[in-house]
Amino acid sequence: AAGRFRPDLYYRLNVFSVKLPPLRDRPSDLEVLARHFFKQACADFENHLPPLPDDAVAALRLHRWPGNVRELKNFMERLVLSASGGAVDAEAVRRALPAKALETAPPARVDKEAVEGAMRESGGDKSRAAQLLGISRPTLYRHLKAYKL
Repeated sequence: AAGRFRPDLYYRLNVFSVKLPPLRDRPSDLEVLARHFFKQACADFENHLPPLPDDAVAALRLHRWPGNVRELKNFMERLVLSASGGAVDAEAVRRALPAKALETAPPARVDKEAVEGAMRESGGDKSRAAQLLGISRPTLYRHLKAYKL
């Protein structure tokens, strides 16, 4: 629009376009990206924290990530910078999430890995696992049955 980019060059570069669904529709990518951004933020800010635990990743699924990957990256940086006590856990993630996260997270999008992680973290306590995932106990039971866990 400003005339600084040659239109013919744009069409030479625009041979192959990639359309990615939003991060909220790719729950398995959320874990990989969160762990990567957490590790990267720890290195960038020279904060030697232990790796992100499974329950913290499960808590990240409470948010729909309307800002997609950029929002997740900024969130992980903020989480690392605000970490006190030498570790980040699910409670720290929940405190740092926007206030409306619990209202906007669709329980149906809780994936198998999140349920498995919450069950491991809770030691099999279904009430605690449901709490970690931010879902009701009956919803957890539906997920356990659907994923044959």
